[in-house]
Amino acid sequence: MTNPPKTDLEGFHRFVGRLLASQAARLISPEEAIKLWREEQKSLRFIQEGLDDIAAGRTKSVEQFDRDFRERHGLN
Repeated sequence: MTNPPKTDLEGFHRFVGRLLASQAARLISPEEAIKLWREEQKSLRFIQEGLDDIAAGRTKSVEQFDRDFRERHGLN
């Protein structure tokens, strides 16, 4: 596994390098590459938030989720 980037610019550089190595590079514009980078960063932030929640014990069982969901949506 590679080391995480030290800056956003370094991370963007790595992202573009991966993109250029793929077939997709011929199909997208620089503006679309930036959009994809931002979407990836947003997804990574959400994943990290979820991992932080797990580490902090802010989770519930599937059974509890199911009960809460059914109650909230009148599905009992």
